[in-house]
This record gives sequence, structure tokens and C-alpha cells, in this order.
Amino acid sequence: MESVIMNGSLLQYDKAWNATYNMTSGIVTSDVGNTEYSNSLGMIGSMERYYILVILILGFPGNLASIVTIIKMSRLKSSTVYIAALSVVDNVALILKTIFMELLHHPNAFSVAGCRFMCFFGLVTAAFSNWILVAVATERFMAVRFPLKVASIWTLRRTVFLVCVIFSCLCVLHLHIFWTMVNSVHGCVYSADYSDFTAEYWYWISASAYAFIPCTVLIMFNFLIVYNIQQSSKVRRHLAMSVSPSNKAQRSGSGSHDNHITIMLFTVTIMFVILTIPRCIVLLVIKAGPPQSPREHMQRRLLDVLTSMFADSNHAVNFYLYFFSGRQFRYQFLKTMFGHRRENNNSIATNRSTLAREEEMIVMTRERKSHPNDL
Repeated sequence: MESVIMNGSLLQYDKAWNATYNMTSGIVTSDVGNTEYSNSLGMIGSMERYYILVILILGFPGNLASIVTIIKMSRLKSSTVYIAALSVVDNVALILKTIFMELLHHPNAFSVAGCRFMCFFGLVTAAFSNWILVAVATERFMAVRFPLKVASIWTLRRTVFLVCVIFSCLCVLHLHIFWTMVNSVHGCVYSADYSDFTAEYWYWISASAYAFIPCTVLIMFNFLIVYNIQQSSKVRRHLAMSVSPSNKAQRSGSGSHDNHITIMLFTVTIMFVILTIPRCIVLLVIKAGPPQSPREHMQRRLLDVLTSMFADSNHAVNFYLYFFSGRQFRYQFLKTMFGHRRENNNSIATNRSTLAREEEMIVMTRERKSHPNDL
């Protein structure tokens, strides 16, 4: 088995968190012997080290804003549980990766326990975020396909239970890290005693759990959601001809919130697929075999870092997708951020106008007392 230094990616197939089998999988890490290529690899390494900081700066406050905003939008329901859970998990994943990336540049920074803890929770949270999106897509498909039954099938209690089950399954899947992972001078690696498992089996298991299966399921459900929306729109147009205006307004108001939630979450899942598919392709290419030249090595390293950056961006872009795709979310966020200030300004203006009227009444009363004949 090839043991390589972890360089800090939270993706299970990235060379950062896959300690036994570098997700550049087979890419030789020795000096390429060429100054140009060496300098290029150094620039790629710097890009890999610092891009996570940019993602953290953009994503962490956005995820916090998502939690506050979505809770205040309406009563707690399955969709809000998913969005809140996704925001929390994304922030945890970003924090863990940022810490790990920084520690990689300090020799002997990891103990065996530290490696196992960071890698276990880093990999679990990265995969957990993607599987929450799978649960979201499943729930949205049920809402579109069976609008009258989804409320009884997808209850709040079952949603919380499902989230806990997904997390537990991912923990069990990655539990072997606590005995297969060991530390090294510049990071963490899998023990040579488990080389057959980690190099041949775990690569595909982790890649499937993180990217291949979620991408496939999300593509399928998004297609089904679009198809069922088109079919239900035809039915609604026929029903609209026989429904009174008052009933139309009532039906429209009752489904407005669910429609906005569906649009928001549909946008998020589409963006996840767009940002993750390149990573899936690179994983397949990398596994095909080691590079045949220093130039190919450099190209693979660049593709590895770029696709990791795209995939990691999934942890940071959701708030901005909610903001631009969800009118109700945008309104609630602006109200949460600026509503109190606006109310205070209105209150101050009201008080000032009241005081002005009172002063005017006092002046008029005094004038009347001083000029009684004028009355």
C-alpha cells in the first residue's frame, strides 16, 4: 500500500482526508526534477492551503444567517429542520477542514488520537452534508408527487429521526478509522496493516458514499420533481376553471410557503450536482493509473485541487442560493437584519411628531389665555 501525507481536504477521496490512498491516487509526490514544474506545484500547494480560508470567510456567516432566518420564517417543519441541520453541518465541516489544513504545515502536529478524531469527524460531516441534500430531495419529491399525503408521511418527528439515522450510518461506515488511521510527520496515514482494504475497497466505498451515490440520487429526484411539477401544473390549470376566486386565493396562500421552499432546495441540489460532478470525474480518472510524466503529475494535482475547491464550495454557497432564489427567505433575512432598526426609526419619528403636536397645543392654549378677546 502507498502511504501518503494528508494535505487537508475534507473530501473522503481527496488526498487531504484520505490518509491511506491519496486521492491523487498513485500520483508520485517526489520532486519532479524540473524547476518550472516544482514552482507550479508550489503554487498549487499554496492555492490548496488558502482557498479553504476564503470559503470559510464566505460560508460561515452565511450558514449562521441561514439558521436564524429559516427558523423565523415559519413554524418548525421538515424543510426548516433540513436547512438548519445542513447549515450547522456545513459550518462544522468548514471549521474542521480549516484547522486540519493549517496543522498540516506544522511537523508532528498530530497525535494518533488527533488524526483519528479529525479524520473521522471531517469525513463524516463532509458526507453528512451531502446526504442531508438527498433527504431534502426525497422529501421535496414526496411533496410534489403526493401533496395531500406528505404531511402525514413526512412528519417533524420522522424527519429528525431520519437525520439521526443518516448520521449514525455514516459514523458506522467510518468507524474503522479509529483503528486503521495512524499519524505521520506531516499528517495522517492509514496503517500499512490494512493496505489491501484501504487501497482497493475503501477508495470506492468512500467515493460512493461522498459523491457518486448522492449525485446519482439527486439527479434522478430533480428530474422527477421537474416532471411532476409539469404534470401537476396541467392539472391545476384544468381545476382553476371550476374554482371560485376566494378558493383560489386560499389555495394559493396555503401553498405559497411550500413552493418557495421547493424552489430554494431545488436550486441547492442542482448547484451541488454541478459542483460535485467534476470531482467524481477526477476520481475516476485518478484511479485509472499513475501519471506518466511530471507534466501529467502537475495537471492532475491542479485538477485535484480545483475540483476539491468546487466540491468544498458546497459548504458555503447555500445561503446565497437561498437569498437569490427564495423571495420569502430574502424578505425574512432583510427583516431580521434591518427590521428592528426600521421599527426603532419609525418609533422615534412617531414620538417626535407626537411631541411636536403637544408643543403646538400648548402654544395655542397659551395664546388663547393671553388674548381672550380674540375668541
